[in-house]
Amino acid sequence: MARPPSADDLAALADASPLVVLLDIDGTLAPIAPRPEDARVPAETRAALRRLATRRDTVVAILTGRVASDARGMVDADGMLVVGNHGAERIEPDGSVRVDEAVAPFEAALARAAAELTERLAPIPGVLVEFKRWSLAVHYRLADHARLPHITSVVSEVASREGLRRGEGKEVFELRPPADVNKGTAALALLRRFGAPASGRGVLFAGDDVTDEDAFRRLAAEAPEAFTVRVGPPDAETAARFVVDDPAAVRVLLERLASLG
Repeated sequence: MARPPSADDLAALADASPLVVLLDIDGTLAPIAPRPEDARVPAETRAALRRLATRRDTVVAILTGRVASDARGMVDADGMLVVGNHGAERIEPDGSVRVDEAVAPFEAALARAAAELTERLAPIPGVLVEFKRWSLAVHYRLADHARLPHITSVVSEVASREGLRRGEGKEVFELRPPADVNKGTAALALLRRFGAPASGRGVLFAGDDVTDEDAFRRLAAEAPEAFTVRVGPPDAETAARFVVDDPAAVRVLLERLASLG
């Protein structure tokens, strides 16, 4: 069962070289908002990220389900690598964009699915279809949950017809290409890119939702010393090693880590 990280845990992490810090945004750096466009990363958290990114032998990267360009603006991430759409795309520190070749063939299917879902779910107040080019999300946080069976049926039907994979998160459905591309594969690729040990020592990944569990599981299996942190209730079922309460606790963790440099 995951537990809160201790001062000794953080000291051991900070002692590693390189230190590779991978972070989700919504629910991790930014509090969950009713609508995606309303979410904000607090100024204090952005400052902690900048301080950590300048730390000796430290790399900070963002690993999010958001569109990479949106994520980059939210965290003021100039000079950071940002991986978006659950690993499907990334913006390099120089601003160039790369899309995973396994995902690219599904662009048209995702666009068709977004258009159909927008039309068919429009009569239900509070449902928001978010087209992210390489994935799409159907948010129902603001909808009458008595309509959830109908929403689920429509989303499942469209996903099946277009050959897309349906996943779930916090009051959201995610439609993604049926490719082995997720936060787990992305996290492992970043470990190799940044020269982290195969054991995962010196690697921090923090996330709060179902898609982050892809990374927790892959890291537990292939890089078991990684410092994985689930953000949320202490009794949540998770493959992460550690747990903290909320985005404010993540900020404190980042500040403490930066101070140990």
